[in-house]
Amino acid sequence: MAIKNPVLRRQHVLRERLNPLDKYDDVDLHSRFRFPRAEIQRITDLLAADLQHQTDRNSALSPSLQVCLALRYFATGSFQNLVGDSIQVQKSTVCRAIRSVALSLCQRFNYYIKFPTQPEQQNLTRQKLHQIAGFPDLLGCVDGTHARIKGPKNNENDFVNRKGYYSINTQIVCDADLIITNAVIKWPGAKHDSFILKQSSLWRDFEAGRYHGRLLGDSGYPLRKWLMTPYLSPASVSEQRYNSAHTKTRNVVEQCIGVLKNRWACLQRGFIQTSFPTLILLYILRINVKSRQIRSYLLRPPILDEGVFLGHFQ
Repeated sequence: MAIKNPVLRRQHVLRERLNPLDKYDDVDLHSRFRFPRAEIQRITDLLAADLQHQTDRNSALSPSLQVCLALRYFATGSFQNLVGDSIQVQKSTVCRAIRSVALSLCQRFNYYIKFPTQPEQQNLTRQKLHQIAGFPDLLGCVDGTHARIKGPKNNENDFVNRKGYYSINTQIVCDADLIITNAVIKWPGAKHDSFILKQSSLWRDFEAGRYHGRLLGDSGYPLRKWLMTPYLSPASVSEQRYNSAHTKTRNVVEQCIGVLKNRWACLQRGFIQTSFPTLILLYILRINVKSRQIRSYLLRPPILDEGVFLGHFQ
C-alpha cells in the first residue's frame, strides 16, 4: 500500500560556525557588537559559569559565541534568523542563546547598578552635578523612558502608553557621567512616571531620610523636599534662572536615555517580547557608556521591587 503525502525531513547538516572574535578586527568587532574585544571576553568570563553546557553534544555553543549572538541582537534589534546567519547557526539556537545571556545578566543587575550610599561617592556626585549649572546638593536626575515591546497576550491595554504603542515604562536615575545608578524596569507602559517612582524603594529611602541630598525631575513628578521640579509658569527672574539651571542639569538623564537607545537598537524597534528583561540593556550601558570598564563593587542584597521583568522566562 502506497504511503500518501510522505513527510519530507530536512537533512541535519552541521555547518561550520564562524567565531566573530576570530573573523573581525577590533574596529569591525566594536561596530557590530558595541564592545571592544577585551570587554566581550570579560563579559564572557563573567557569565561563563551560567552559559557553559554540560556536554558538547549537538555541537553546543561556547559561552563566547552565546555572548556574541546576544550582543549582536541587542545592538541591531534584527530578526534572529539574520543574527544566526552571522555565525552560521539556526534561529532556535539564537533564541536560546539570547535567553540564557539575558537571564544570566539579570541575576547580576543589582551588583552593578547602585545608588551612591557612601559619603565619598555622594560628595563626588554632588560636585560633578553642581559643575553643570550650579545646582547644589544633587545625587542624581530621574526620568522615565518607554521600551517598545510586542503586544502581550494578557492585560494588553495595560501596556499601551500615552503615545499609543506597547511598552514597558522604565525609570532611570543617572549622574553627571551618564552612569545609571538606579533603574526600575517592570511596569507596563500605561503607568505614569510619578506612580513608578512612588512605588520604588528609592522613594521610600528618600522619604525616610536615608539619603541626604536631592533628585531632579521634570514637571510630571511631585515636588518634595528631596525632589526638585521646575516652575510651570516662572514669574520672576530668579524663577527663570532656577528653571534654566534645572533644565541644563536634568539634561544629563535625557542624554543617558538617548545614548542607551542609540546604542542598543532593539529598545526602539519593538522586536523584544513582553517577557524580555529590558534591564539587560541598562546593565550593558552601565558598564560600557563613555568606554567605562566593568568595575568591582561591594555586593549588596538584591532590591525586591527594583527587580527583573522576567514574565514567561521563569
